[in-house]
Amino acid sequence: MKRYKAKAANKIQAAQRARRRLDPMKDRARDAVRRAIKKGALTRPTTCERCGEEKKWIEASHDDYRLPLVIEWLCAPCHRKKDKAALQEPTP
Repeated sequence: MKRYKAKAANKIQAAQRARRRLDPMKDRARDAVRRAIKKGALTRPTTCERCGEEKKWIEASHDDYRLPLVIEWLCAPCHRKKDKAALQEPTP
């Protein structure tokens, strides 16, 4: 079991490193939110800003990664819908 966990952890870490290389600005924005929450500068709410549902976990959604602390707090379903709609929008 220990061997499996070590292999799985290595695969997860490799995938995370690959993701970080693909979009470093996105990763910096995520880190900035994590640090701000840890320091107390931001507080994670319990309700989604779109649907108003109360959830245990609300995600930070960025419209512009250059503004890492300008975020919209969304539940997972609303966050996925927002991201899917953004992918379907035509880019100028």
